[in-house]
Amino acid sequence: MTIPLNTAAALSPTRSVVVEACAGSGKTWLLVSRMLRLLLAGAAPSELLAITFTRKAAQEMTDRLHEWLRVLALEDDATVREFLRERAVADDEVDALLSRARGLLETVLTAQPGPTVTTFHGWFLDLLKRAPLEAGLPWGAPLLERTRQLQDEVRDRLLAKWASAPESPEGAALLALLADIGEHSLRALLKHFVDARAEWWAYTDEVPDPVAHALEQLRPGLHHDLDSDPVAAFWADELIAARVRRVGFALEKGGKSERDRAPEIQRSLGLPPDDAHAALMKHLMTAGKRRKKQATRELEKALGAGLDTYLRDLDTLETALETIAAIQTDQRIWALNRHGLLLGHALLAAYQDAKAQQGVIDFADAEWQACRLLRSEEHAPALALKLDARYRHLLLDEFQDTNPLQWQALDLAHRGARRRQRDDGVHGGRPQAGDLPFPPRRGAGVQRGGRFSAHAFRCRAFQH
Repeated sequence: MTIPLNTAAALSPTRSVVVEACAGSGKTWLLVSRMLRLLLAGAAPSELLAITFTRKAAQEMTDRLHEWLRVLALEDDATVREFLRERAVADDEVDALLSRARGLLETVLTAQPGPTVTTFHGWFLDLLKRAPLEAGLPWGAPLLERTRQLQDEVRDRLLAKWASAPESPEGAALLALLADIGEHSLRALLKHFVDARAEWWAYTDEVPDPVAHALEQLRPGLHHDLDSDPVAAFWADELIAARVRRVGFALEKGGKSERDRAPEIQRSLGLPPDDAHAALMKHLMTAGKRRKKQATRELEKALGAGLDTYLRDLDTLETALETIAAIQTDQRIWALNRHGLLLGHALLAAYQDAKAQQGVIDFADAEWQACRLLRSEEHAPALALKLDARYRHLLLDEFQDTNPLQWQALDLAHRGARRRQRDDGVHGGRPQAGDLPFPPRRGAGVQRGGRFSAHAFRCRAFQH
């Protein structure tokens, strides 16, 4: 169900809002209109922070804002009045705001600084520049321009090194992964790990052994004995072997398809465990699952009173084979994670070293360092003071794409502003800022007031 947009509520400077709409519905129009309404309500240009995901989108927002400011400054009164009404300014307020609207162009162009329209990465870099020198952050380091090229160079160097030392932990992990998933998937796995490095840092922050920590979190959800050989145990069980034999003999009495499978099942008893298991999975199961029909009419008639015994034997074997498959899946999950995390972490460390040697950082470094700075009990208060001294209004475009680390940074910045207001005794007429009212990837919501207002615009695909 599509809910019509309440434009007056969405553009009201007194509200913190979330707007969800499909692509092409005018979210950018609404966001920039929101900026104008805030300026008309008396917000200083420097108090506005608008964040989007690409520099192109940030430039488009800036261009549209300046275009509309020129309309307000240069067009006739009738055009300006209609412009304001389109942006939900009440009729009884239009004339009172006319003079202020005409002066906004000069106000914004002469403001030092003006509104900040940037990307997440740009905002993170700005946070690092505001960090205290004693924080030891690389705020002056230039950005790495050829990120993927350096990552590929480091990866290829390490792959060659690991391949030449198969007895090393990394060499053994490399051989295991190549045997399991192949070279193409291995390269994709390593690329994904490096691309998600900020999330990895956040997950393993202040942990002495990140790989061991991650495996410790994974282990409780897997089978209790990952070192066992469930296939060998299955075929070592004489009762199981007897059931296999009985099922094979029973199938000889059934329809053609059952008779065709019977000798293969009986033959499995003389094969090595792994080959026998493969034969049983092929001829007793279907694509790893139980067959829909356990017995044909011919088999049911032929077995007579022995049908129940056959069905019990079959169910026992199917259950055992399903258990083996589940254990093998857990064993593979464990092996992939154990080997993949080892190589991914080693690759990431080498990539970080390569950047350090060149004296550069990338956007993920800026993202992670900014988040750590905002979490620091030592340095966060000073940074919050600088942020609170400037920004009062956050406008976030495409917030459904915000990753957990970006959202955490925004929330930490806002909480820092709230703590400072509480410490400074801000009460009464200027309400304290609350938590950000909308976590990413959740439904729409509206929260009134707040010294720090927040406005998020989310793209949503509506199905009819």
